[in-house]
Amino acid sequence: MKKIEIFLLLILLIFSFGCSSSSETTQNNTQTSEISYITTNNLKVTIPSGWKEIKDNYEQLYELWLVNDNSNASISFIPIILNSELMEKSETEKIELIKKIITTKRKNTADEFELLSEQNMDSKYYMKSLQFIINNSIQNSIIFGDGKKYYECLAYFNKNYQPSDSEIEELFSTQNTVVQSSTIE
Repeated sequence: MKKIEIFLLLILLIFSFGCSSSSETTQNNTQTSEISYITTNNLKVTIPSGWKEIKDNYEQLYELWLVNDNSNASISFIPIILNSELMEKSETEKIELIKKIITTKRKNTADEFELLSEQNMDSKYYMKSLQFIINNSIQNSIIFGDGKKYYECLAYFNKNYQPSDSEIEELFSTQNTVVQSSTIE
């Protein structure tokens, strides 16, 4: 009888370790009714048709990184961590502070930087969109959060690719759709 109890305990331990979640971000692709999405520890994002997930093996900066099938455009989700003092501020103040940090960082690390537009967006989350040129490349940043967790969703073309105006418009529209359909968990 003791051998059976030990065996059952061993099976239970193996099962519980196999089902437990790690502190690292685990990403699962799920296909439901032709809608593909990725779930990380904190995000659930619909993957647009013609896009795929790429693992960030170097800096591990992105929580989620999507690349189109042509490998010439990316949409990435970068987590933003606010300390407890900043979390006490209003949502407008938090988004504005995040915007200042993002634009200042880009100004300081780029040879050329120009903020083209900035707008608040209607959404289920607090959002702001920034469009800028950095080193001759147009990028769009959407800052969004639910009051507890915040992200920057950055859409851009690869350095050596010269997109047409319609490709730029399509990328930023796809980015907006992805962000609007995402869920912070």
